[in-house]
Amino acid sequence: MLPGIELHHEHMDGHGYPYGLTAPQIPLMARIIGVADTLDAITTNRPYQNAMDLDYAFKRIQSLSGSKFDAIVVSALESAVTTGKLRLSAVEVQV
Repeated sequence: MLPGIELHHEHMDGHGYPYGLTAPQIPLMARIIGVADTLDAITTNRPYQNAMDLDYAFKRIQSLSGSKFDAIVVSALESAVTTGKLRLSAVEVQV
């Protein structure tokens, strides 16, 4: 789990951090956490931005598929939500 946590800000194209790793060097767990973390960041209230809806979040993540995110992980998330295997709902959290 620790490599997943440490490396979830790495990008498939090598422009991430902390090490600038490229696709084959990034563990699958880190790729999954990176997509999940971004989905959470977009859909929950933060001190610097209000939560956005799930449709926007999916469009934004999809737009970064292949460069920042692993396209297979993005596709798997979308498939899980579309088929009902994963249910996501927006929950308003007062900040």
